[in-house]
Amino acid sequence: MYKYLKIILCCLLLAPFAHASSENFRTPAEFEVQDSLWVGWPTYDYIVGYSTDDAVLNMLEALTPHVKVNLVVQSQSAKQQAAAKISQRNINTENLHYKIYPVAEFWLRDMGPVFMTGDQGSKQMVDFNFNTWGVYNDSNPYALVEEKIDRLIADDLGYNNIVTRLTGEGGNREFNGQGTLMLVEAVEMQRNPNRSRAVLEQEYKRLFNVSKIIWLKQGLVEDPIANTVIPGPNGEAAYSFGTGGHIDEIACFVNANTILLAEITAAEAASSELLAENRRRMEKNFQILKQARDQNGHAFTIIRIPAADVEYVTIDERDPIYWFLDDLVFGDNSEKGLPPGPAHYAPASSYLNFVITNNVVLAASYWQQGKPESTRLKDLRVVAALQQAFPNRAVVAANPIAINMGGGGMHCISAHEPSVF
Repeated sequence: MYKYLKIILCCLLLAPFAHASSENFRTPAEFEVQDSLWVGWPTYDYIVGYSTDDAVLNMLEALTPHVKVNLVVQSQSAKQQAAAKISQRNINTENLHYKIYPVAEFWLRDMGPVFMTGDQGSKQMVDFNFNTWGVYNDSNPYALVEEKIDRLIADDLGYNNIVTRLTGEGGNREFNGQGTLMLVEAVEMQRNPNRSRAVLEQEYKRLFNVSKIIWLKQGLVEDPIANTVIPGPNGEAAYSFGTGGHIDEIACFVNANTILLAEITAAEAASSELLAENRRRMEKNFQILKQARDQNGHAFTIIRIPAADVEYVTIDERDPIYWFLDDLVFGDNSEKGLPPGPAHYAPASSYLNFVITNNVVLAASYWQQGKPESTRLKDLRVVAALQQAFPNRAVVAANPIAINMGGGGMHCISAHEPSVF
């Protein structure tokens, strides 16, 4: 009895900002019709030679014919710079709208707007705390700048903003639009170490009006908390600036009853320690999904999608990401900083980190001159699988590697705003 009273008390403490309303709200899925797609404009490159501007321009070229894009820039001068590059590429701007907010990064999926729609035609948003993906805390100056973006958008749009005391990011939540939420347990528990899973579940149900939550266990090894050492080439240490395992790197809903899940083959697992661990994690998640049921008690169709090849690049003092990592404490060390000299770095590459919007799916594609033929074939397999999953939408491929260098993908820098019917 005490356990349940404790859960009720915690939920009451978590929910001081809820507003009474006669309107029934739900959290739509990404595959539903969208009013707009919010996209972040880069503030810098993460690694010299990998242009985040070019990567986002490729996205805009594919997206703007199909959906209104709200492009978030950090200043008036950033808007002018973006507009000049967009003009050079002859990108149609009829569907493009600039939004100026003082952001430090472009990861809108994580700290940006989370929209809900009401049965009387209204919209509202959900607002979590942000602690820089578990690296610092929510009072860190950087975290405070990024965390307020959703409130600024809610104020501008005139939407009610439901606030919680929980910490979390939108990249770790997948909704089927009918009352089921899928997330990664390791991420949620790391962000909220003093909350039980039962307390978290009750709060998510309150915030998002869902009745079923699927807890996958872990994400990818190369998507770690940023101060984690990961296996590198030839048994050496490597690093990554990750999230701790967001769901949008490994799984997503393509309709209310179908889930895509990353797969590492046995042959791939035999080639490295990292891939062997990734296979173990994804097969555990596969078993969870096979046993899972939706909000109505129905089983899901699960489609396996190849995991992207793990790629190591060399970083040094010229690269901005080097200095992010150099500010952290790794492993059992008591001092900040990377070892002297160049370091191995693994970008957060993923085929599951793709964008769904009206009439088009924006897929990740990694092959380029000099890469193995197996990468090109894997790209083609993924595009074919997405085309089968979305038969009524065009599938357009773009290379997100420059975005991956910062710890996420194309999905991570976008946030969908659903239509209200």
